[in-house]
Amino acid sequence: MKQRIPFLLLLAAAVAAGLYFYPRWLDEPQAEDALTVSGNIEAHESALGFKVQGRIVELLVEEGQWVEEGAVIARLDAADFRQQVALEEASLRVREAELALALAGTRQQEIEAAEQTLIDAEANFKQ
Repeated sequence: MKQRIPFLLLLAAAVAAGLYFYPRWLDEPQAEDALTVSGNIEAHESALGFKVQGRIVELLVEEGQWVEEGAVIARLDAADFRQQVALEEASLRVREAELALALAGTRQQEIEAAEQTLIDAEANFKQ
């Protein structure tokens, strides 16, 4: 039994040395001017762009989460845009009504009022 202990210790040391040196023997030698470093790289700032300005009401991704190109990452408050659309639609309806009046022609009452104004102006001019 005493003869086996040095043999087992020697075998364990050889296995440990083999495990330690084996990966180093397989590595390719590096150039003398190569710099090898290790660590983590973190991006602290990302440039995002929206087509319009607004307040973000929903953020759909977390910091550090991987996103695909074209994915929705945030939603803007649409209340301002809805209000602007409503104003533009009202303006359009007013302009359509003005166009309809212009295409309908002059009403008889307007012609009579214009003639009366002309008669009054001539009367005032003669005095």
